[in-house]
Amino acid sequence: MTDHKDQPQSDTPPDPEAAVQARLTEIDLRLGGLLSSVSDGVREFADRLRPIADLAADTVHVDHHIRVGGLSEFQEAASAKSRPAPEHEVRQTTADWTLTAHLPGASLASIRIDSRPGQLTVDTPRHRLSIQLPEDLAREQMEMTFRAETLTLRAPRTGEEA
Repeated sequence: MTDHKDQPQSDTPPDPEAAVQARLTEIDLRLGGLLSSVSDGVREFADRLRPIADLAADTVHVDHHIRVGGLSEFQEAASAKSRPAPEHEVRQTTADWTLTAHLPGASLASIRIDSRPGQLTVDTPRHRLSIQLPEDLAREQMEMTFRAETLTLRAPRTGEEA
């Protein structure tokens, strides 16, 4: 058995980055490639987010079910017994539909929007607004802007009843 004292000492200190990489490789091998799979999944997720980052900083496309914000914010919000509806206005024409809601104290990260056929819900830790949507609303084209604590959602109308 070789004693470590007998091995020649190197004047160069070990590279911490290389040591970390070697340790990660060892863990990955022990886990049967799990870290590589997770890494690939995270990379794929990040690639899907890149087109969103290309949008203007104040405009976000609202998908059928979108959640912006952290889990802890919504756990707090869910535990609140009752949250009042924020001050808001809905404007409709034959061409489009617009919701403007004043959300004092809200940040973009604390807003949760759930758009389902016929229903729209906006949740923040302090407010909850649930309203009926027109049947002919093009929900997949809904756009959101959030500036100065004011949320604006706008979507075109198709003119066709469901």
